[in-house]
Amino acid sequence: MTASEDDKLDALVREHFAARLDPHSGRPAQAFARHVRAARRRRLALSGAAFCCAFAAAMWGMFLLGRASRQTAEPAAPAPQVASAQPLPEPHRNMGLSLVARTIDDGTVACGRGVSVRQLRREVAETAQWIDAQRQARVSLTLPRRQIIVYGVEPD
Repeated sequence: MTASEDDKLDALVREHFAARLDPHSGRPAQAFARHVRAARRRRLALSGAAFCCAFAAAMWGMFLLGRASRQTAEPAAPAPQVASAQPLPEPHRNMGLSLVARTIDDGTVACGRGVSVRQLRREVAETAQWIDAQRQARVSLTLPRRQIIVYGVEPD
């Protein structure tokens, strides 16, 4: 027998005896495969639950917005009638408008079934200031807004 044939025979006999005599042979690979499958199932369940929660929150928000838009406020008292035909004085003088905005990147968010989206939050505050001539007071009105911008991300 040549040296290469001797090495091949030695490897075959070693594998055969290891499989017959070692009860733990191959078990670590099987255990690792079970662990990977279980982790994949957990990850899928968590992403599905997160998607369901986000969907339920969006539906609840749309429900509340729909209810709020249907409610109309009744005026407390009728508007007073102006008896004179003279032009009314200018009630206020506009001082200025300002806009403050910032965009926050929330990163990649999993939406379930392997779908990932990129989420950005845009927060805007519009401020208008004027002087009320009748009361000689400076008036300021701030309108905050928040937008959630979502766009799809292609998987790697």
